[in-house]
Amino acid sequence: MSAFGIWAIILTGIYLIYYPVVIFLDLFGKKGQKKDGVEVFDTGAGDEAPVISDEEEEMPTTVVMEEEEAPVPQQEEESPQVPLTPEQQQQEQFREMKNRIEETLQSGGEPVNPSYQQTLDSQTMLLMMNQPMNKKSRIKRTQLY
Repeated sequence: MSAFGIWAIILTGIYLIYYPVVIFLDLFGKKGQKKDGVEVFDTGAGDEAPVISDEEEEMPTTVVMEEEEAPVPQQEEESPQVPLTPEQQQQEQFREMKNRIEETLQSGGEPVNPSYQQTLDSQTMLLMMNQPMNKKSRIKRTQLY
């Protein structure tokens, strides 16, 4: 028998013993003991780790990427900063992107020079579409014109 087969048999045997014992202890264990709803994990930080009480909530920190463009003027009204919901943040990012696109369009955008590779008439196009595309049976340029 291979090493994997032996390992699988031993592991299955351990599971067949472990899980019934755990279920039995959960069902018929000490009834008077009530478990806390909180698990505590020792991270090894000792007394150096800050203690956060239940009343305190951690506030998310927003990270703003610096851009090379000129800063956008702020709104005339300055109200106290209220944390935005994810939907509001997404809407704000959409507005900023829309403004950047509109500025690019108003400044003239990027010039595009379209060029055509080859024009075909309908008969040549049908001929090309009906031919298989392998190396031996390709249509030669002399057949097109």
